[in-house]
Amino acid sequence: MVPIRLTLHNFLSYGEGVPPLDFTEFRVACVSGQNGHGKSALLDALTWALWGEARRGASDRKPDEGLLRIGASEMRVEFEFDLEGDRYRVLRSFRKTARGGVASLELQAFDHDRGTYVTLSEANSLTKTQARIEALLRMSYETFATSSLVLQGRADEFTTRPPRERKTVLAEILGLSRYDDLARLARARAQDAGRSADRCEARLADIDAELKNRPEVERELAEIASGLAQAEARIESGEKALSDLRARRSEIAARGREAEEAKPALARAEAEAREARQEAEQVRRQVQEDEEFLSRRREIEAAAEAHARLRAQEAALQSKLHTLRELEADKARLETKIAEARHEVERRKEGWEARLKAAQEAAQEARRLTVRQAEIEKGHRELEQARRDDLTWEEKRARFEALDAQRQDLERRIAEARARLTADLEVLRAQRRALDERAAAGERARAEMTAAASELDRLTGLEREREGLRDQGSALTAQIDANQRQAEALERDLHEASARLDLLRKSEDAHCPLCESSLDARRRGTLVARLSEETRQKNREIAALRRKTREDEERRSDLRARYQRYKDQTKGLTDLQGRIISLENLAKEASEAVREASQLGERIAALEARIEAGDFAPDERRQLTDLQRAAEAVGYRRERHAAVKEALPRLSPFEAEKARLDAAAEGLRRALEGIPEVKEKIDTADLYLRERRYAQREHAELKAVAARIDALGYDPDRHRRIASEAERTADAATQRDRMEMAGARLSRAKEDLARAERREAARYKEAEALRARLQSLDQDAQQAARIEQSLSMAEADLRALRDERDRLLQRRGGLASHLDRCAALAAERDGVEADQRAARKDREVYETLTTAFGKDGIQALIIENAIPEIESEANRILARLTDNRTQVAIESLRDLKKGGTRETLDIKISDELGERSYELYSGGEAFRINFALRIALARLLACRAGTRLRTLILDEGFGTQDAEGLEHLIEAIQTISDDFDKVLVITHVDELKNAFPVRIHVTKHPDVGSRFEVIY
Repeated sequence: MVPIRLTLHNFLSYGEGVPPLDFTEFRVACVSGQNGHGKSALLDALTWALWGEARRGASDRKPDEGLLRIGASEMRVEFEFDLEGDRYRVLRSFRKTARGGVASLELQAFDHDRGTYVTLSEANSLTKTQARIEALLRMSYETFATSSLVLQGRADEFTTRPPRERKTVLAEILGLSRYDDLARLARARAQDAGRSADRCEARLADIDAELKNRPEVERELAEIASGLAQAEARIESGEKALSDLRARRSEIAARGREAEEAKPALARAEAEAREARQEAEQVRRQVQEDEEFLSRRREIEAAAEAHARLRAQEAALQSKLHTLRELEADKARLETKIAEARHEVERRKEGWEARLKAAQEAAQEARRLTVRQAEIEKGHRELEQARRDDLTWEEKRARFEALDAQRQDLERRIAEARARLTADLEVLRAQRRALDERAAAGERARAEMTAAASELDRLTGLEREREGLRDQGSALTAQIDANQRQAEALERDLHEASARLDLLRKSEDAHCPLCESSLDARRRGTLVARLSEETRQKNREIAALRRKTREDEERRSDLRARYQRYKDQTKGLTDLQGRIISLENLAKEASEAVREASQLGERIAALEARIEAGDFAPDERRQLTDLQRAAEAVGYRRERHAAVKEALPRLSPFEAEKARLDAAAEGLRRALEGIPEVKEKIDTADLYLRERRYAQREHAELKAVAARIDALGYDPDRHRRIASEAERTADAATQRDRMEMAGARLSRAKEDLARAERREAARYKEAEALRARLQSLDQDAQQAARIEQSLSMAEADLRALRDERDRLLQRRGGLASHLDRCAALAAERDGVEADQRAARKDREVYETLTTAFGKDGIQALIIENAIPEIESEANRILARLTDNRTQVAIESLRDLKKGGTRETLDIKISDELGERSYELYSGGEAFRINFALRIALARLLACRAGTRLRTLILDEGFGTQDAEGLEHLIEAIQTISDDFDKVLVITHVDELKNAFPVRIHVTKHPDVGSRFEVIY
């Protein structure tokens, strides 16, 4: 995991509008600032976004509300990071409510095809989304806080934990949880295989039980075949008689259907006759109404002509009204234009009067400024000279500062070159010390290997004996399980046989209650005796299996006790094997270390000689000398430049005064020239207003419009009377239209009346014919009841015959299916036996894998192999921090007082005074020890855990170190920084701030909260 961008909103001391922190701009950085200004809050935001964990109060169950900025109701953190080539974003927020708080969590991945983020969150489940994030990182917060994260005040997080918890953390760092998953999977597969084998055993017993009654089924099938032949003959005879009866019934039914069809036809004919009579009556009434309306023709036409004359008069008056409205609109328009023209003359007069007043005031102001003319012109000349001098000095200053910046850069590059050589020298010295330690450790390892090999031979012999006991126990367990399943199958058979025997004894029917075959007294007695003997035999078999099971269980208990004793004695075998491998590796590494140490000695001597002679950065040194000479040649003097700068503000007001003086002189000249013309235009405007010389054309048009209105002669009262009379007689035109329609409709109505009378007579004749046909069909329908009775009796007889045949067919089908099942079971039995053998083999394989993936298998070997790597890395760092005075050792086994060993993860610390408890070391010493162990764990995490986390964060703790200790810490951090993609150091110690290429400086403001600035 490599951080990319962090955005905070109302988180701890950070308020709103905080710009995001871009991690892509640096690889190693120092976070500085005063205590309490929000340095560690950046780290809390990162851990809260990923795990929902950060600093919290002692009484807080969750840190959410305690992280909310005081006075705010909602906080949010957005964190983007890269992981194995993919980019992810986590958005976590918390909102305070009246009943507590509401938290939300969103996990997103960047889709390069769409160019945007897509969600990976589990719907409506913060817990599942959190689990997905931890699965993605393969790490919990506790593991992060005890390895790659050194929290403020918690540097001893790993050292002070109990050995069991330290071992858990180490296992998670090494990613051993996947072996626990494999062990659980193997155990589940073994259990599935065991259950599969048990199912196969039970299935074999069921198959054998079903195959016993196969001969009896074959005999019964032959008897059923004979009964079916007789039933088919009787059914054929009954079907012929039934067919004859059905044909006679169909003939009678056809006549009945004909009668039913005739009844609706009769009803339709009668209904149509009634409809024709009603239609004729309606048409007669319409003819009478039209003839009466046509008799009033003259009266209706006279009224319509009078109404038309009134409408013509009304139209002429409406035209005059329209013309009057247009003339009145023209009159209003002309009056408005005349008023506007007068206002325009008045406005121009006011403008000329304002210009006259302004000219008079400008002349007065110009006369006032000419009094200081000499003083202003002298000051303006001095200002221009000062500006020319300032421009000259500015050019010299720019050249001087450019040369000075180059000088500082060269001095910095020379210092960096020396620092790089010094850092390289310290790295080589530390590597030389580490190689010497590896050589010494190799000698000790060779001496220890001899004793370990002897012990290995002894434990290996015991382990072989233990494996033999386990195989015997597994065989006994399989036998016990098989006996138990066989006994259970026999008990089921016994229960079924007892049930059949009881049923046979209680039944008095002449047929067998089990197979429905005929059963006389002799056969019943034979069957009862056979079933009784079968139950007694099964009871004897069950008792024998129970005795055998108890004996086998006693033997298995004895084997288990012996197996446990051997297991206790060989518990340290895996650890011993791992230790021997480690010792062999140490011996090999020692030989290589001697050779490498010799080569390093030559490189160290050459590097020391270069630093002593100053043999580095030759080009920079030569350029520095040239720059110093060039700076002197520029001739820049700061004090003289400052004097010019001070004079400029004093002289600058003369520039504005000079401009006002020039403008006033020009204004006075223009004002004196324009005053006579302005006075003349004011007099002209007064003349126009007195004699109304404006809008003369509009005045003439207004008189013409008034004359046209008088000549129009429009009378509004006459217009209203004529319109009212026309509205009152409007119905006359409608009456004339109706009269014309009645004349056109009368001839058609008479023709419709004749047709309706003809259709009425035809329908009455058709109804009489249908009544005669219905009387003939009713006589045939009287025979239907007798035919139906005979048909019902024949169908009942045939159904009985068919039911008997179906019963025989059903029984034959069941027996045939049983025979087919017996054949399939015989074929299935071979497959079940093969499946049983495969399941037993799978169970053995998965049980072996369960042990191999368990805590005492591969996991123990991996931890044992990782411990020397952690020791070596921690001691390498401690050697640099303490000048080889302090070492740590990590032990995975502890000797017990009662004998034997116990798995642990103890940390032993020693210095020149010998081995001491961790609590007896000073604060500075303890921090260096914790620092070395935590860095070793972080590097192990970066290298072993699938490159999931390649970030190192150190939060404070440096205040316990003296100057030499700080120098060693800085060197150590710079040395290990290449192993990580991001390194952050949070501190307020001044000596550390300038030791890193990039610094993130945090300040806290009373109004907006904390802010940070990235300084390069």
